[in-house]
This record gives sequence, C-alpha cells and structure tokens, in this order.
Amino acid sequence: CTHLKFISLFLLDTHCVPGSKAVVPVDEASRALVPVAPVQFCPSVKVLQLAEELKGALEGQEDKEALRRQVPSTTAHTLLLWLDKSLVNLRALGNNESYQERLSRLEGDKESLVLQVSVLTDQVEAQGEKIRDLESSLEEHQHKLNSTEEMLQQELLSRTALESQKLDLIDEVSYLKLKLVGMEERQNHNVERQHKAESVVNLISELQEQMCRIQQELSCKIQEKKAAESREVDPEQGGDSSPPEVPEKESEQAGDRPVVAQGHGGLAEELCRCGRESVGIALSLILEICF
Repeated sequence: CTHLKFISLFLLDTHCVPGSKAVVPVDEASRALVPVAPVQFCPSVKVLQLAEELKGALEGQEDKEALRRQVPSTTAHTLLLWLDKSLVNLRALGNNESYQERLSRLEGDKESLVLQVSVLTDQVEAQGEKIRDLESSLEEHQHKLNSTEEMLQQELLSRTALESQKLDLIDEVSYLKLKLVGMEERQNHNVERQHKAESVVNLISELQEQMCRIQQELSCKIQEKKAAESREVDPEQGGDSSPPEVPEKESEQAGDRPVVAQGHGGLAEELCRCGRESVGIALSLILEICF
C-alpha cells in the first residue's frame, strides 16, 4: 500500500496533467486513498486503479501460488521490470522511511523475487521441454544415421563379395581359355599325327605293291631261268658222244645267260635298296608320329 501511494504521487508529479482523475493520500499515517474530483481520463491513473484492484484481489485470494503460475511469463516479466524501476524511483524520493515501510518494501521485494523465480522456473521448464524434444529428435536422427551406416556397410560387403566373385570368374575364364588353346594344340597335333599315320599307311601300301610287283618280276625271271636251264639239260640227255650242235638261237641264249644272271642280281639289289629306303622312311615317319 505504501508502495502504491508513492507510485501514485510519483506518477502524478511526473505524468498526470491538471484536470485528470487521480487518487491522493489523506495523510502520512493513513493508508487509505481518497478520489479527487472527477476529471478527464489518464492512462497512469488507470494503471493505478488496476494495481489497487490487483492488490485487493490478491489479499482475498487463498491459493496465490497456483494463481501466480497461471500468469503468462511475458506479463510477469513486464510487471517485474516496472515494479523494479518504480522501487528505484521511490528509494530516490527520500531516505527517511519507517521500519514498517522498509518491511513492506522487503516483502514486496520478496514477492517480486518469488515471482521472478517462478517465471524463471517456467522458462527453465519450457527450455527443458525443448531440450528434451531436441534430444529425442537427436536420438531419432542418430538411430537413422546408424541404420544408414549399417546399410552402407552391408552394401560395401556385398560389393566386395561381388568383386571377389568377378575376379574368380575372370580367373576361371582365363584358365578355360588356356585349356581350350591347349586342347586345340593337341587336336592339331593329333590331326597332324593322323595325317602322318595315313601317309605311313599309304607308303606301306605302296611298298607292298612294289614288293608284290618286284616279286612277280622276280618269279618271272626265275621261271625263265629255269626254262632256259631245262632246255640246256635236254640236249645233254640225248646220248650222243659228240658234242651237240648248238643252234644259233640257243647259242644266242647261252650268250645271254650271264646277262640274265647279271640282270637278276641287279634286280635283287634294287629290291633290297628299295626295301631299305622304304623301311627307313617308314621308321622315320613312325618316330615323328610317336615323338
């Protein structure tokens, strides 16, 4: 009440113009305020009236703590700033305040501090709620980040496995290509050996044909020789002591006998030489095929 009286005097001295509506104290000992004559409206007086109404409502209120918690933080902050400035101005008005006034001022300061603490508590709770929301959001984002990292690790592992499989397949393809080249070389070698074997078979067939032809010729020569010898033996078996007359034809055949014998020996030599050459060629081809 004392504070309000000083505030009223201060506002009347500083803000209100003559002719406005205001309240003034009756004396220093009395705490009642009496209205003056009705004048024009002043915002400062309206503030004082509202302050008086607030004071009366608070004195009749039982649960002040619950009511104070319902006050918005911005409103409480504005009132606290205004009351702090008013208290500073009131202290500057005079230093000869009484014990009761000092006690009232201290109680007002206490209530102001309690209100400030309540406002700050509400602000701290609001900030705590925001912090908890941010922490929950951070945990959610951290969980998403961990899930993304796990997916990335799995993707890297799968890509590594695919790369290793790719390298294995490349190695296997290279091995198969080398094996195919080796098989083609062996096939070509086998084809070449087959051609050589066919050549040997053909050569052996030719040699057999030559041997047969030579044998036939040799048989013919032997038969001719035997026929000639039998013709030479027949005249000797006739019983004449005188030497038989040799016909001119027989003499000619006798003259040709060495030639026949000589031809028979050359034919045998030629047969042996051809056989040796054929056998050598066949052996060389067989060695080439085998090795």
